[in-house]
Amino acid sequence: FLQPHEDGPSYHPVVATLSLGSHAIFHYYQYRGDALSGSESSSLMSPQGHPIDPDPVASVLLERRSLIITTDDLYSRHLHGIAEVEEDIFHAPARAAEDPPLPPAIDNMRLLGDRAIKDLVLQGGKLRREVRYSLTCRDVERVATAAGIAISRR
Repeated sequence: FLQPHEDGPSYHPVVATLSLGSHAIFHYYQYRGDALSGSESSSLMSPQGHPIDPDPVASVLLERRSLIITTDDLYSRHLHGIAEVEEDIFHAPARAAEDPPLPPAIDNMRLLGDRAIKDLVLQGGKLRREVRYSLTCRDVERVATAAGIAISRR
């Protein structure tokens, strides 16, 4: 699991990620407002020790060759991460009470361009992940150059 994380205060509050190769599901999380009890100590924690709500506030299906731009509150007040799984499982709407809990809803359903993927998500099925490459573009406030190479500083 790619631990939910923030990109940090050194960047302007916008980040653009180009997803190449396989699809992925990008989850946005928020910090929990309450303290964790001892039984919940294995829950998600930020590197700073703040408890993270394990239920995403939003989940976005990144198709191959897609671009996601994160700004405003989703950038500055939320964390993001991608579950490290071999396949994403989507359940059909009609479910029995004994079925396992549903995965988070896909919040960008109406924007999906691949009709086969959209149908699979709506009707239920599995979508196998392949190798995914991503290019992340950020606007960095300070940049140092060394031997003609731009190096960002945190």
